[in-house]
Amino acid sequence: SGGPLFDLEGNVIGINSSIGNIWANNNHAGITSLVADWEKLAKGETWGRLNQNPMADPDSPVMGFIFEELKNQQGVFINEVLKNSPALKAGLKAGDIITAIDNEVIKKGNDLLVAMAHHEPGDEVMVTLLRKNKVLQLNLKLTRRGDFFKR
Repeated sequence: SGGPLFDLEGNVIGINSSIGNIWANNNHAGITSLVADWEKLAKGETWGRLNQNPMADPDSPVMGFIFEELKNQQGVFINEVLKNSPALKAGLKAGDIITAIDNEVIKKGNDLLVAMAHHEPGDEVMVTLLRKNKVLQLNLKLTRRGDFFKR
């Protein structure tokens, strides 16, 4: 399935990547990410790898922590910071609640995944978090998923 996603004026605003039986199962890719890769697409180049889990693309950026969504609060709760991870090096700790990445508000896990999709390995991001009711901002340098998880 898939194809262009149009606004009411007929402009292409996204590309459907999967269509489900209910609204919550419909996914799309925003035009901004397509525009960023347009030259490679026009040349017929390929990059990355497609896995059953597209979030496991070895060329995607990672911070190196395990999180869960909060039920009665906005943000994502860090359950565990992985050993030798960018998150650990930046000073993130289990129990922290991430509320923004580069001032992009993080209300739930999907917001975090979308924010990460705007970045590449090697980018430095500012992570805004709550720790014991205090707001902190930490700089974190993203790493490549394939390099981090092969350790």
